[in-house]
Amino acid sequence: NSLAAVDPAFGGKGRVTGALEGQFVAPSGRFDVQASNLSWAADNQVYRLANLSAKAEMGKGLDGILHINSSLRGLVSPQVRLDQASLNVQGTRPQHNLVLSAKNSTFTLEGRAAGRWKDGVGWAGQILQLSNRGLHAFALTAPVTLEIARQRVVLGSARVDLAGADLALHDLTYNAGQMTSSGEFKRLPLAYLNRLAADTEQIDTNLTLTGNWQIAVGD
Repeated sequence: NSLAAVDPAFGGKGRVTGALEGQFVAPSGRFDVQASNLSWAADNQVYRLANLSAKAEMGKGLDGILHINSSLRGLVSPQVRLDQASLNVQGTRPQHNLVLSAKNSTFTLEGRAAGRWKDGVGWAGQILQLSNRGLHAFALTAPVTLEIARQRVVLGSARVDLAGADLALHDLTYNAGQMTSSGEFKRLPLAYLNRLAADTEQIDTNLTLTGNWQIAVGD
């Protein structure tokens, strides 16, 4: 059905089937969402999505099963463009695995995580694998803890291989508009940093950098 019939601000077609029951904090049931040629505007910016598909099954109770299979194609926004992306969740609310992928002409991102959802607290678990192939290639070299709650995100210590450099993140915390982070890096190629500055004359060098950072920013 045309989404414009529901809200003139939306364009495209969508179909939702299924049924949900139970409490808001732990609904149960199944649903299937299919949409195509979506478009909408926000803050004078236009967003478009060629195709969206999402299927979910949720069991009864706080320990119920949780299965989600979702994918999209052709996302165009002012911030990012995605040729395709997917998110799959398998397990239960208190213990599940997530598989994420996203791709466009400049990157191919893949990730795996495992964790748990606790009502009133949020999500906590580990990023088991995260890598990107493309313009800014990187790879997480060991699992890292992640906590997500209302107005709060905490990423534990992590090691990342970025363009041949060794990045060691000591901590990263976002809390109600305040962000802090610290870490260090070794063997970071100056040529890689030079490529990031599009308006700067490119140089050919094998010089590498070593250093550290400590950041505290807020609203």
